[in-house]
Amino acid sequence: MKTPIQLKFGWDREKLAEYMLSRISFTAKPSTVSDDLGSDLLCTLFRLEQKNDHEYRLPLCSFAVQVKSNDKIEDFSPNIQYLQNLEIPFFWGVLDESAKRLTLFSGENLPIFFHHVGEVKTLKIKPLERNQMDAPYHPKEARKYNYTVMFPKVLYMDINSTREDLNVVVSKLHQMCLLMHRNISTCTTKEYIFEGYDEHTVIILAGSNSAQHYRSNFIKRLAENFYNLEWIHNNLPEDDRDAVELLKEFKIYEDTYLGIRDLYPRLVPSYLKNIYEKLRNLLNTKGNISQIAATDRESNLGDS
Repeated sequence: MKTPIQLKFGWDREKLAEYMLSRISFTAKPSTVSDDLGSDLLCTLFRLEQKNDHEYRLPLCSFAVQVKSNDKIEDFSPNIQYLQNLEIPFFWGVLDESAKRLTLFSGENLPIFFHHVGEVKTLKIKPLERNQMDAPYHPKEARKYNYTVMFPKVLYMDINSTREDLNVVVSKLHQMCLLMHRNISTCTTKEYIFEGYDEHTVIILAGSNSAQHYRSNFIKRLAENFYNLEWIHNNLPEDDRDAVELLKEFKIYEDTYLGIRDLYPRLVPSYLKNIYEKLRNLLNTKGNISQIAATDRESNLGDS
């Protein structure tokens, strides 16, 4: 149990962090009791907008922050279930009270971590510079039970940061929150396709949960393709050269649809069947299907 002096220092630290974050977000405290629930502050990031000589705050996204006085490795085992159920981005805040500086470290590795490793018995959080992170968590294997998750540094803000400085902070924090939201939501939708920080990294998890949903997820994407092809086709100018490429793309998706329909007839829902038939009838009405078939025949004759 924390001593009264520890509680006072912790309270002072949280109040200073709350003030600094209030310059870029709406802030709220989930609890004022001594029990550590997992987050000291819940925030909604905002961007300042000017309209008719008035300044107003446009909300962007929400996140949770746990505030500490140093960047040492912290045992967070009592709050494992809290992090597993949290559906907003989580940050580790380190407040340097003498310098009046708040540094935020990102919990971006948490979504893939929990769905990759399975059961977790002990969990430590390690704040560090991003260029020091050689792996998102240690150990990298599943079913080891005892883990350390890396929290890379995102940004820092000072108590006297200018409005221009804070605009940069808001932009960086917003982008990080969007990334974390996407990776949280991919678990909610049972897709398990995670994006990396560098925008070029995609991590896909397969397993017992994914195996139950990947077919239905693919069906939704296939229907989405047909809907977008319909929209693109309806908005193409007359005699647009892209129409031929669009039709070739349709044929690829059509072959996929017909293969699924023949193999798993019960798997094809009405929303997929209806948009496929609507799009095919549209293309047939305009003579485009026969046009691409003739183009393909000419191409094959030329190859022979």
